[in-house]
Amino acid sequence: MDQLSEEVRQESPWTMMFADDIVICSESREQVEENLERWRFALERRGMKVSGSKTEYMCVNEREGSGTVRLQGEEVKKVQEFKYLGSTVQSNGECEKEVKKRVQAAMAKCPVVSRFTWRTNYLLLLVICACVIVWIMSLSESHVKTHEQVTTSAEAQTTNENEDERVVERMPKDLCPEKSPLLRGAMRLEFRPSLTLEQVEEENRGVSEGQYEPEECKARQNVAILIPHRNREKHLMYLLHHLHPFLQRQQLHYAIYIIHQAGDATFNRAKLLNIGYLEALKNFNWDCFIFHDVDLVPENDHNLYMCAKQPKHLVVGRNSTGYKLRYNGYFGGVTAMSKEQFAKVNGFPNTYWGWGGEDDDLRLRVQLQGMKVVRPPADVARYTMVFHKRDSGNEVNKDRMRLLGQTPKMWRKDGLNSCTYKTLSVERPALYINITVDISPNTH
Repeated sequence: MDQLSEEVRQESPWTMMFADDIVICSESREQVEENLERWRFALERRGMKVSGSKTEYMCVNEREGSGTVRLQGEEVKKVQEFKYLGSTVQSNGECEKEVKKRVQAAMAKCPVVSRFTWRTNYLLLLVICACVIVWIMSLSESHVKTHEQVTTSAEAQTTNENEDERVVERMPKDLCPEKSPLLRGAMRLEFRPSLTLEQVEEENRGVSEGQYEPEECKARQNVAILIPHRNREKHLMYLLHHLHPFLQRQQLHYAIYIIHQAGDATFNRAKLLNIGYLEALKNFNWDCFIFHDVDLVPENDHNLYMCAKQPKHLVVGRNSTGYKLRYNGYFGGVTAMSKEQFAKVNGFPNTYWGWGGEDDDLRLRVQLQGMKVVRPPADVARYTMVFHKRDSGNEVNKDRMRLLGQTPKMWRKDGLNSCTYKTLSVERPALYINITVDISPNTH
């Protein structure tokens, strides 16, 4: 153990190793959840699994309103103490002399970690299968000032290998560059009638349960792509075929959520996007949300699917409009808003049944909050619209102009805070997370 620790210390001064249990240490609940989700995803890509029933968390010196920790939307069991290195660690920060002695000896190996490890507020204990090993990772001295957090790495037992074989995964330590070196620029899009979902899966083996994370660096933003859907399977396949590699070249940590409206009630795009936002946040603390129509495919990967300081409209032009903006103030098709921006405007309205009006309502909400819409350059923000006839059940909303006139007085009452629905199923095939919901008016 001493020899291995010394080897690691020489290779990476910001890395230390302990034995027995997997522990994630962070200063906030959000950091714990983010690091836990990263490790769950990284391990599951290698055939391992985090046991939800055996995962516990403890808040050291808990302050009022510290909240709960979630794993895949489910609350993690909270404890007042747990066994670590064979001794009991308590929520008041106390631990037995033996564990202090062993930890202090290990801390001597890495002074950078020792300065702030015991200032963390959360200790999250994971048990993965039978064999586990702990990595406590801090940042380099230049990063300590800005991040002040400790993350850990672990090995776990694979289902198809010997019980004693272990795999160690390290967290990325460097941010991805502001401009990805993988970008290609404008691309010629193809929509092959013979394309199958199996082929798309084969081309995107790095995607698991609709989620992807770059291995070479730490993504600058965590992005949830929300796609409202009903009876557009071919369009969805074409979009997934182009969108997955498009996002991977941008070196994003992302997940694609399909929000499927069940039944034959009139389509409600806006409400489905509200649901997607609420459901996605149950899985992960996403920074940025892309609200994406299923029939629009981006042509240029310099059109970054990342959020800005202001709400961003990504469809400046498309083939069906001669690559010109549809009209002044257009805010539909594909838009990007941060978690805070979308919450500030109370999301979309829930009352727009049928086609049209909901994107203009969202733009008005943005303006009412003193924000403005920004757009990428016109030669970059270009899309191909996959041709289709008007869907049955998505007829033009003849009531949209009246509803728009009520936005200034209704936006606080109609939105995320009034979004009611019934979740029928949540499925996780390889390429996306499919959430099927019932939003029929007579259901609520």
